[in-house]
Amino acid sequence: MIRWPDGAELRAYSLWLFENRMDDQAIDEQTRENKLDPAHLPRADVLAGATVAANGDLCVSWHGYPNSLFHSGWLRHIYEGHHGQTAYLPAVQTWTVATMPQLPTFDGPAVLTDDDALRVWLTTLVELGVARLTGLSNETETVANLGQRIGALRDTNFGTTWSVSVDLTPTSVANKALPLAAHADLPTRETPPGYQLLHCQVNDCRGGLSHMTDGYAVAQHLHEHEPHHYEVLSRAKWIFFNRSKDHDHRWSGPIIDHGGPNTPVTFRAFHPVRAFPDMCEADLPLAYSAMRRFSQLAGSDEFQLRSVFSPGEVVAFDNRRILHGRGAFSETTGKRILRGAYVDHDEVYSRLRVLMRRHQNPPRPATNASRNPRVTHASPTRQPKDQQMSTFITCAVTGGGDTVSRSVHVPVTPKEIADAAIEAAKAGAAIVHCHVRDPATGKQSRDLNLYRELTERIRSASTDVIINLTGGTGADLTLGGVENPLPLDPAGTDMAGATERMAHIRECLPEIATIDMGTMNFGEGDYIMTNSTSQLDEIARQFSELDVLPELECFDTGHLWCAKQMETRGLLEPPILAQLCMGVPWGAPDDMHTLLAMVNNTPDHWTFSTFSIGRRQIEYVAAAVLVGGNVRVGLEDNLYLEKGVLATNGMLVERAAQILDCLNIDVMGPAEVRQMLGLAKRG
Repeated sequence: MIRWPDGAELRAYSLWLFENRMDDQAIDEQTRENKLDPAHLPRADVLAGATVAANGDLCVSWHGYPNSLFHSGWLRHIYEGHHGQTAYLPAVQTWTVATMPQLPTFDGPAVLTDDDALRVWLTTLVELGVARLTGLSNETETVANLGQRIGALRDTNFGTTWSVSVDLTPTSVANKALPLAAHADLPTRETPPGYQLLHCQVNDCRGGLSHMTDGYAVAQHLHEHEPHHYEVLSRAKWIFFNRSKDHDHRWSGPIIDHGGPNTPVTFRAFHPVRAFPDMCEADLPLAYSAMRRFSQLAGSDEFQLRSVFSPGEVVAFDNRRILHGRGAFSETTGKRILRGAYVDHDEVYSRLRVLMRRHQNPPRPATNASRNPRVTHASPTRQPKDQQMSTFITCAVTGGGDTVSRSVHVPVTPKEIADAAIEAAKAGAAIVHCHVRDPATGKQSRDLNLYRELTERIRSASTDVIINLTGGTGADLTLGGVENPLPLDPAGTDMAGATERMAHIRECLPEIATIDMGTMNFGEGDYIMTNSTSQLDEIARQFSELDVLPELECFDTGHLWCAKQMETRGLLEPPILAQLCMGVPWGAPDDMHTLLAMVNNTPDHWTFSTFSIGRRQIEYVAAAVLVGGNVRVGLEDNLYLEKGVLATNGMLVERAAQILDCLNIDVMGPAEVRQMLGLAKRG
């Protein structure tokens, strides 16, 4: 038993250590491969003893053999599971139309040229089983170039790449204008192809929507709610049969084929080649009933995602998991030409592991159970505190408070705010949270022209960053005084209805915008931040319509309570992003006990950041990641880098990144954050 000071334990069998000695008999120093013939292994009692060397490595003595040193980092690597089959691969997440109403979409040219973009795209592809690329060339070789960017193409009797178009003498129903029910390709093979890359070169036909269904989600539903159907679909076998003049492929298996241990589930569901039952006669009525129900669910509005397939797009999907199909189309109204290729699971997993190793940010390995549709695959986006290895930084660039007179660095004009946002992004911020100010007075504004100019400037810059616009304006109420609260003080009051408050978000369509989740006394005097529950409900509904991710700014536990109730009522849907705002008078104070109370009231499947104001902003960089959250800094909340030194936004982000580096926490870029939060880049 090997024990570490943090309590971790690894049981290491004596002969396993023996055959992993780094010497001329066991592990080859150049190839790192084992050259010991198992026939020459000694008995298990060859181990004489073990001690810890001065440098922390394990020193093992043997009966009749020289002592061996085992690197402590290598042993820890084994303990943490980074040697396993699922190492460096994300856990699978099932989806339905309710949880994923659109295909996750990425920039195609970037994936072809940039390894970081390729890594983010492949991560989503493995997690969700499907991911789309846009902006690609319509040339025939595009799909082959993309496949070879991953690894070796899988050859079949159709070739390494193949065309899907209307043929006069078709060899498959795929090459006709008929609708295609939800299916998986080539169930006639012992091991069907892993991933399919389907490239749209031409499509100006009427109809023919592309259909995608998560087979894992359908299987999970059947297992939980209709287990009698699930049992038959997993057991009763069919002969899948396809032959031609030059080929004869056939295989026997169930529609939900679990295969052997640790192998991915395969859906054998291409009914044009499901030829003969291979089961006892008594199972036939059950098998047909279960198959009917499986197909009904796979083609239903609940599970089947339908979308237009446009030229220049590639949809990649796990052919053994995702049931794909299409609607009927009219070949008389135009042309529809697709080109496809297959890449096996091994190639995709290998490429992703290499990219993840280079990135030096492996996720915790998924268990084999998490790749099996018998269990729920939904995994929280929040990383547990004891496993957190990465975080993202939000920079709150300017705010709307009276800070312009206190620092020359607070940006005021759209150009100044945009420049400060880009400075923050270059320093490491993945998200920039922006208000706008009246250039003449420096006060907060809701002017659409200012917001439009700001977002256009940020989007036209060469530095990528996620835009997060405030949704908190139009909620300012200032009473007329202690004895005469009415009429309201017009100088401090700016009240607007929900639709008016959303005007700039509707105009600019940021990827993220904020919602203040409650009403509260905000600072001194007669000012009140007002957000009624009915207004919050309507604002959330409009966020959903616009497909903008709300960031829920929560200033106290009651705000979290309100947000959780909104999720329960379906007004907020995952992914859910929260900002725990600490130390703002008179919300939650920023002591650690209260912060932990806020964190403990935040659901595990939410992603959250947290910050405090003033001098405690810098301290909260460390506090945020220690409680499992993400980081926010910026001039909206704090003007100083250190005592007596006024900061810029870039300086605050740089200081945050330095602190995170000292904590061995990687800072995520905007592409990674988009992938984590399910965002599509805009502009």
